[in-house]
Amino acid sequence: MRETTFERAAGGTPPLAARAPHARGVPGGNSAPAAGCEPRVRRLTARDAPEAARLASEVFRENQFYRSAIGFDAECFDAYWTTFIPLAVSDPHALSLGVERHGRLVGILVLAFEGFPSRPRALRFMAALARAIGPLPLLRYARFVRHYESAMRRPHPERALEARGLWLLVSREAGCAGLGARLVRAGWDEAARSGRTISTGFVDAGDRRLLLFYRRLGFDIGTPFSIGAVAAATIVRRAPEAPC
Repeated sequence: MRETTFERAAGGTPPLAARAPHARGVPGGNSAPAAGCEPRVRRLTARDAPEAARLASEVFRENQFYRSAIGFDAECFDAYWTTFIPLAVSDPHALSLGVERHGRLVGILVLAFEGFPSRPRALRFMAALARAIGPLPLLRYARFVRHYESAMRRPHPERALEARGLWLLVSREAGCAGLGARLVRAGWDEAARSGRTISTGFVDAGDRRLLLFYRRLGFDIGTPFSIGAVAAATIVRRAPEAPC
């Protein structure tokens, strides 16, 4: 999932995409949590940025879909998370939620709304990312963002209603099941309070377990399309009162 028009600044900004949880078992499964490990969902702040970036790097280090789609190696992804997470937790047009277990962050959801990121923030993000990864990876990233924005573009009247999922991830080591689905539902509730009734995202079209995860949550899966050497698809879920 994910929102925004990162293209408005320097040809791009953070990848806008949805990510399935990487907990043990079926993504976002329904197994009951063990006694004493009931997770807590809360909004992330700037103080959480270092831990959130470490978690994202851990979860995505072996993710071949995004490495192929964006053209990042592991080091570039590490630099990306270090620069993107502070942007996501500080921008008023984004919602960053985390799920904790035993006081440790084990999952993250980032939603973006119309207006994310602001042009000044986007320019600072791109400048920091350029310094961290160099010009060629930055060019590949900007090319991905252009393809992503084209695929995710919605009719103008719907843009103010859209909550676009940028990233959803859960640690492999998380002992409690259902954390991905819990984060998604918490994001829906928060977005709905501000009138965002259309949830969208961008997923790996070749990951059957991931597609099943989103279908079970009520998302419609779009027709697969190529981006780089991989196949992607968009997803959308409308609240009952949302316009068609």
